[in-house]
Amino acid sequence: MDLTVRSGEVLALIGPNGAGKSTLLKAIAGQLQPRAGTVLLCGRNRKEIPETESAKQMSALFTDRASAEYMTCREAVAAGRYPYTGMLGILSGEDWACVDQAMERMGASELAELPFEGISDGQRQRVLLARALCQEPEVLVLDEPASYLDLRYQLELTRTLRSLAEQEELAVIVSLHETDLVRRCADRVLCLRDGRVVRQGTPEEVCSGEMLEELYGLPAGSLTAGGRDADGGAGQTGTEEHAHRTGPVQQEKAEAPGSTGQDHPSEPARFAYYTAGGGKRLRCGFTTGTCAALAASGAARRLLTGIWPETVTLVTPAGLPVEVPLEAKEEGPDYARCGVRKDAGDDTDVTADLLICAEVRASAEPGIRILGGEGVGTVTKPGLDQPVGEAAVNSVPRRMIREAVEAVYAEADIPCGNRQDPAAGPADRGGRMAQADGREENLPAGLTVTVFV
Repeated sequence: MDLTVRSGEVLALIGPNGAGKSTLLKAIAGQLQPRAGTVLLCGRNRKEIPETESAKQMSALFTDRASAEYMTCREAVAAGRYPYTGMLGILSGEDWACVDQAMERMGASELAELPFEGISDGQRQRVLLARALCQEPEVLVLDEPASYLDLRYQLELTRTLRSLAEQEELAVIVSLHETDLVRRCADRVLCLRDGRVVRQGTPEEVCSGEMLEELYGLPAGSLTAGGRDADGGAGQTGTEEHAHRTGPVQQEKAEAPGSTGQDHPSEPARFAYYTAGGGKRLRCGFTTGTCAALAASGAARRLLTGIWPETVTLVTPAGLPVEVPLEAKEEGPDYARCGVRKDAGDDTDVTADLLICAEVRASAEPGIRILGGEGVGTVTKPGLDQPVGEAAVNSVPRRMIREAVEAVYAEADIPCGNRQDPAAGPADRGGRMAQADGREENLPAGLTVTVFV
């Protein structure tokens, strides 16, 4: 392959697992030597540049699990400044200022004095991103940096990458699985499959449903059709949480959708996390609440921004990232609704393969209200998680739904819960909500999310 990444540009690599994204990035970063050809860093042969000098020009973050025993998070970030120190590795006040600035930029300041080995995977990812930034490189190489990040920090990551490219003239090369993040941060997209470049182009050219179906080997219509209707009862499970409690969760390469001959044309790639329980190897699934939060995120994004995302993403309470396509999309002047197909894994669950849906509707009441629709029970006696008369949606799913919708507010720069005053909206919108087709609607005072099956 032959490719160039320029200052001020974000190049995103996408493609199925095993396509060669990490291998290409490691070759660019000098961790793997190409069998043939040359990697030029700022116009010079990568192999001829001394390591200390190249570390000032290029910073890289890979998905391999980093270890920093007996170090605080601030000390782990400070490792990014060592190329600028002398033989004794002593950091100056200016170096520590760069460390603190990078941690603040990645929302990791509150982690500064915590032990690096004692924080969560998502927090660790933010610390490592801060370490990469404080190297002050000209080229930034990132391999799946959104892994383990929740919705808020995924959005912060895209803003940071755009800022680094546009304001600081960095050349950014990043591999991502989340196509909605690709649309937000990338100038160009490189599609890899079986170790080859199969397509290049802008996010608009490459991230269409048909192109993604071809790239990932999905059946035609998986990302472009509305999907099937579904009916049936509701149930609550704790599949991914249960897996987290009973044993270590391992990620494996997902099976290609449609490869099993199943009759669901819109079935996404399988949730490829495994655990052990009762002497058996079990595939994890995700809960009905996770599905409802994902559907609410997609519907809220359509209602507030005028855009239907190709996929929606969140991190479960157990820390496992989920990315799924939307089905049964529908909309009107003041509402949007869609569904997510329930993947119960190896859990014996009555809701397996059902469509868990959410309707997000504009409301005159400020804030976010959560209701239950068809297929969702109502609490009739005291003693459960919710009071009598409320929908049987427990507190954890309610929190996930609320956070998913609030993340869309933040993403659209719309204040949550106080949108009646036009001055509360973005100045350039004049308190009105822009739609994809150019229409504008008054911002709703609040939203009502109705979950149904």
